[in-house]
Amino acid sequence: MRKLVVISVDSLFTSDLEMVKDLPGFKEVLEDSIVVKNIECVYPTLTYPCHATIMTGYYPATHGIHHNEVLEPEHNNEDWYWYYNDLQTKTIFDYAKEKGLSTAAVLWPVTANGPIDYLIPEIWAPEYDVANRAILETASALTEEIYYHHKHLLNWKKNPDFDSFGEACLLEIVDRYTPDVLFLHQASLDHARHVAGTEHELVSEARKKHGHWIENILDLYKRKGIFEETTFVVLGDHGQLNIQRVVSINEMLKRAGLIQTDGKGKVLSYEAYIQSAGISGHLYIANEAAGIKALEVLDEAKELGYIDHIFDKEDAKKHGLIGAFEYVVESSMLTAISNEVDSEIVKEIDTKDYKYSKATHGHLPTKGDQPPFIIYNSKLPSRVIESARLVDEFPTLMQLLELEIPEGLDGKTLL
Repeated sequence: MRKLVVISVDSLFTSDLEMVKDLPGFKEVLEDSIVVKNIECVYPTLTYPCHATIMTGYYPATHGIHHNEVLEPEHNNEDWYWYYNDLQTKTIFDYAKEKGLSTAAVLWPVTANGPIDYLIPEIWAPEYDVANRAILETASALTEEIYYHHKHLLNWKKNPDFDSFGEACLLEIVDRYTPDVLFLHQASLDHARHVAGTEHELVSEARKKHGHWIENILDLYKRKGIFEETTFVVLGDHGQLNIQRVVSINEMLKRAGLIQTDGKGKVLSYEAYIQSAGISGHLYIANEAAGIKALEVLDEAKELGYIDHIFDKEDAKKHGLIGAFEYVVESSMLTAISNEVDSEIVKEIDTKDYKYSKATHGHLPTKGDQPPFIIYNSKLPSRVIESARLVDEFPTLMQLLELEIPEGLDGKTLL
């Protein structure tokens, strides 16, 4: 059996491959590889639903992670779906452990408190916390010492520091334990695109950082003498789209009497509320009467050119999306949807929130740039596959590990 290393470069586009083909790290993994272009993601194209799909082979309707953030309007939705028990299906980590394989995950979404041998989860305190004790509290016991060795690199959840911390932890995990299955998530490229737009000098610098981190991992596997028995996968999770304005449909709902606030931007209660997913949003209602009134607000927002699509539950299900929401809306071009209340309805972009910075995501997966999926050092013949789906990645990874692919998945292997 070959070992497997999966490196998720958050917001890596297929179009980036031309820019990174000569960068250290990327150059090596793009040579003699299986390169799958233009992966169709899940809806919404958010990091946590995407990564849950990568490790389960299901759409959000089945694995249960339909958003990054847990719905808590009174607390500004500050908690995320960090915890492994938020998942409603088995993952590749479960199947690997059943076959006696050792597992590791570093900053991989939806793994906190998971049954993973060497775990450094992605999680942070709601308020600024240099030490980020939330990581330690939900990591595996075997990584506690590793956390303390590298916690000085942390600067709350800010990148590239967060990724540097994750890289350092991963290298020590590999050096000590050489796990059979290892998953890493890094998000500096995603952060750069949010704050600067899809193409910018900061984006170029982030691509170089990711290449350097990949090179470090490959070099360690060579020094440890386990490179030849290891397959490496480098993937992106979603695209991004540039935006120029932010629309608060919640403010429209508030003016219609459906949201109650303290007058300073804090939601006290609601009959209807839209949770921003960046370029889309999920509308929750308290009762049927509120739903009728809220739909009138959505129709008005569509007439004003703020949103392009209003999906009901059945429409959303066709996109592989199920949740407790009543409607899903997709914003118009160059527009994001905010959570804000007690504000103007239309505002300029706001780099304080990733969901409505200069570029964002959460859009329909057929829009804009799409990510790649690269298999390197697998000993399989190199080739290029022009397109596939995110749900196809899990069964492909299972096959790379020579594990039995479960029946009933939403995806199929690419090998």
